Amino acid sequence: MPKPLDETALLDCIARLRAGDEAAFGDFYGHFHARLYRSSLRFLKVPELAEEITQDVFVKVWEMRWQLDANRNVESFLFTVTKNLTLNLLDKASREERLRQEIGLHLYKESLIDGPPDDLNSEKRLHEAILKLPAQRQTVLRLSKFDGMSYEAIGQQLGISKGTVSDHLVKALRFLRANLQIGGLAVLLLGNEPW
Repeated sequence: MPKPLDETALLDCIARLRAGDEAAFGDFYGHFHARLYRSSLRFLKVPELAEEITQDVFVKVWEMRWQLDANRNVESFLFTVTKNLTLNLLDKASREERLRQEIGLHLYKESLIDGPPDDLNSEKRLHEAILKLPAQRQTVLRLSKFDGMSYEAIGQQLGISKGTVSDHLVKALRFLRANLQIGGLAVLLLGNEPW
């Protein structure tokens, strides 16, 4: 884990970053990455999406590096950009089924872990339903939704295309939606759009 920069080192880092120094960008990234990631993850609950937002923030930093002002609160600027990108993604998720499913499944998983004891029955039923899926579909679902792997990483690990990964996920979630009745959590898990 990179060592945080003290105030003087951060000011120097910003000055070098403004001049296009890639090593300074690496230091800047190391100093702020974990906090920006946690900030986004707190809202999204999906590690992969939070990492995507964090990367987008740093792309914006690089593109706008000459506008960084060491005399203004750079940290406040970064957290504002992170918040705005996160809110934009949540807004987009309200319109896109795939994102709604990703966010919903992670929220559902958390509710099973942190929820009241009667949710243990729901977790058991979810586990039993997942076991009814074909083996590769189970693997794809677990790697994506429970381990947070990207479609590309799953495809590489299993030797299948990203499109095949997506197809397995759609079919797995369709099956679970049809076979699970876990109250309102089923809707959160699988979305409420007809497939």
